[in-house]
Amino acid sequence: METEKETDRVEKILAAVAVPSLDARAKARLKGRIFMRLDYPIVESLRKAASNTHVSFYDAVRIKEAVFAVITQKKQKWFFWENFFALQKKVFAGVLAVLMSFSVFSFMTFDFSVARADSFTVLNSYKGYVSVLRDGKVLSVSENMKLEEKDQVVTGDDGYAAIKFFDDSMSRLANDTVVVLNKLDKVDDSKVRSYVEVSLKEGRLWTRVLNLVQSHSSFTVEANQLYVTAKKAAFDVVVDDKKTDVQVFNHVVDISGSSVNKAVSGQKVTMDDHKKVSVGVLSNTEKNDDWVTTNLNDDKKYLADTEQRLLAAKVESVGVKAENASFGNSLKENAILFLTFDDVKQKKIELDLSEKNFVTAQLVLSSATSSEEEKAKAKDALDKFSVDVKNFYTFVGVVSSTDMKYAEELNKYVGDKILAQKKGLSLVLPDSLLYAAKVTLDDLETSGNLKPEDLVAIKMDNALGKLSDAQEVVVEGNKEAFDIAFEGYKNDVKDVINVIQDMPAEQEFKDKLTKKVISDIDFAKSVTTTDKGISDLKTVALGVKDVEVPVVSDATKVIPVAKVSSDDSNDNTMPVATSAVPETKSDERNNADEYGVKMNGDKVLPPLIGK
Repeated sequence: METEKETDRVEKILAAVAVPSLDARAKARLKGRIFMRLDYPIVESLRKAASNTHVSFYDAVRIKEAVFAVITQKKQKWFFWENFFALQKKVFAGVLAVLMSFSVFSFMTFDFSVARADSFTVLNSYKGYVSVLRDGKVLSVSENMKLEEKDQVVTGDDGYAAIKFFDDSMSRLANDTVVVLNKLDKVDDSKVRSYVEVSLKEGRLWTRVLNLVQSHSSFTVEANQLYVTAKKAAFDVVVDDKKTDVQVFNHVVDISGSSVNKAVSGQKVTMDDHKKVSVGVLSNTEKNDDWVTTNLNDDKKYLADTEQRLLAAKVESVGVKAENASFGNSLKENAILFLTFDDVKQKKIELDLSEKNFVTAQLVLSSATSSEEEKAKAKDALDKFSVDVKNFYTFVGVVSSTDMKYAEELNKYVGDKILAQKKGLSLVLPDSLLYAAKVTLDDLETSGNLKPEDLVAIKMDNALGKLSDAQEVVVEGNKEAFDIAFEGYKNDVKDVINVIQDMPAEQEFKDKLTKKVISDIDFAKSVTTTDKGISDLKTVALGVKDVEVPVVSDATKVIPVAKVSSDDSNDNTMPVATSAVPETKSDERNNADEYGVKMNGDKVLPPLIGK
């Protein structure tokens, strides 16, 4: 009983305590302290959650019925607009239904970009002894194990490991190799912006870099402070006690940390233990090395698998297969457009729908069962996407007159869309009907409001991409495809030269850009030994101003050929995309074909260029 009395007294005392009163400033301070102590991005999480919120059709119908029930049961006398316009309940309900539909559609967005790269780097496969060191601890390994920055991958005497990077590049470690993953940077969580850097401490590392389409993206291998950087290439790096070797088997790599700044397919760069660097050509022994031929074959399989994955991703992104493809808008898509009253959002939706048709066109053109009529419609869809992107850029120009910051955001929006599609087509070659879409995206990438120096950089990247495409198809003996890519390369270079000539800049800056262009023109000689108009390009470039350019000797010219493994004699032998260097001895050149190249003694490269 005494205890109950005590409890009653405590209750009375507590009831008498006034509720604490906080003004707006005090509440804001209290909220701020709470948020500061929370190690979690609440605002960003709420924003993402809101953007991903969708109202299902079932829930929308239930909400509508509940609203109508309330309207039926109770006259809405308090509603000003009903009294003012004398609206009836049914009219008001109809207006409310339209508003609800508009609200539901406002939550809906489109994303037709092709899912290309994984969001993380993995140990794709391994054999023998392989270990991963992380934070000083040795981890047990497994296939598709996620790898992180600063991880160290080690192979033993019988070890082998393949690392698949988030940008789709592939590195393979030979036995007795140590590699550190220095940087795995996915800039701004972008689908196309990336920077990867690995260090080869010892051993041998083969790397195949797929086409990194964004101008500031790159893949770098560091070995004894020699940095090998590529946007698209196949190269092998070897580190031992006496020297560091870089051997290039596809396209071109940039070299820093030495007097050499570039190496092309068929060349090797060697740095001895005194840091002295020399450049040479790959010998037949080096080109026919088992490690090299195995990796070239593995690359070919990997590229084919990646292309199939991209095609499957495109099917998933539009939700239809090629045989069921349609280029018109659905009822829901037209309703979204009709009920969107914001000009910017409407332009975005129109561009999204045009992108959907652009991806659908790729499916149609890649299908062997598509009719000529369907292919014609697909090509029209490619052209319409080009027009819609350019119209969007024009609209952005109008926005920039009143809000430059918002215009930059819109520029990034459409630019990322172009790069994402370009990434999805990076493996397409000129012998494919899809190459027209790839060329269209190259053109659209330079349609925005760019600084002249940025325009030059993008144009030269696109030109070198076409040159790489020419290098790929020349191996297969396809002269027509080669001419398509090579003519595209020359046209891009001419555009670059015109931009440099017309830009309002100091002559010294123009000279610097011109030297870079001429250096890239010299790379074209690694694809063909015939002139094909290269000398004319160089003459026009030099016409910008007299620029001192190092002479490139014939010994540095590299010609892609098809190499057939000596131990395979049947017709199913797969040609390997590698490079051969013309022999410099006159008696051998006189007995060779018009390119100065022989294959395994008797078989010569079929005529492709200059015919």
